Amino acid sequence: MNDAMYIGLDVHQATISAAETIFQFLRSVRGSLHLTLEEGSWAAWLHDLLLPHVARVLVCDSRKNALLKTGNKNDRIAMHASCPTCCT
Repeated sequence: MNDAMYIGLDVHQATISAAETIFQFLRSVRGSLHLTLEEGSWAAWLHDLLLPHVARVLVCDSRKNALLKTGNKNDRIAMHASCPTCCT
């Protein structure tokens, strides 16, 4: 039985100020949590903060992904294109 849960975070400064809300959400989800977020000014801090609470934290640099150079660039498309191995 695979209990993996894949979570994508769209991180903005307002999200950072609500770190306790993120922890409450993570505590409410059952399973092996795999977390993905885009590279940004808070990515290293968030990686270190969240890693003890989840199975894996993956930081993606969407600027280097050729799939995002053309076409629609909404958050859902960016998440799937940046991290295709964890977002099926």
